[in-house]
Amino acid sequence: MATDLSDIKLSAEQRKLLLESAQQSGRSWTELLSELLLPLATVDEEFASPDEWNKALQNWSRKPRVGYADMDDSRDAIYEGRGE
Repeated sequence: MATDLSDIKLSAEQRKLLLESAQQSGRSWTELLSELLLPLATVDEEFASPDEWNKALQNWSRKPRVGYADMDDSRDAIYEGRGE
């Protein structure tokens, strides 16, 4: 496991946001990343039908978002500076 942020490929801005988010939440950056990434990396449920999978996906999507609440992920921000 990475012991400091230099072990993880992040831009300076991403590193800053991660550290700020961790500090604001009272957790270490490793705890924050674990909380964000662990659900994506684990598959511990078998689904008997597509309906069960869909229900689990809907339940997951209703969980509160953790992380960058003030991040601007609008289309304008994403494509800013690309000449559009």
